[in-house]
Amino acid sequence: MTTTPRQDDGIARAAADLWRVLRADGTIAGHVRRVRDGHDDLWVTLRYRAGAGFVEMGRFRDRALATDVARAG
Repeated sequence: MTTTPRQDDGIARAAADLWRVLRADGTIAGHVRRVRDGHDDLWVTLRYRAGAGFVEMGRFRDRALATDVARAG
C-alpha cells in the first residue's frame, strides 16, 4: 500500500500522540538512541499493570516510530 506524504504526516502525528499517552500512563517506556548507521532507533518496553506494579511483556526496536517521535518532540 502506498501512502501520500500528507497521509504519512498524519500517521506520524498519530503515532507520536499515542506514544505520549501510553508513556504518560506508564504502559510503555522507551528511549530513542542514535545507532551506528546514523538512524534513530526507538527501544520500547511494553508492560501492563499488575497490582501495584508492572509486568514486562517484551521489548522491540522500531526505527520508523523513533523517527516519528523525534520529529513530534
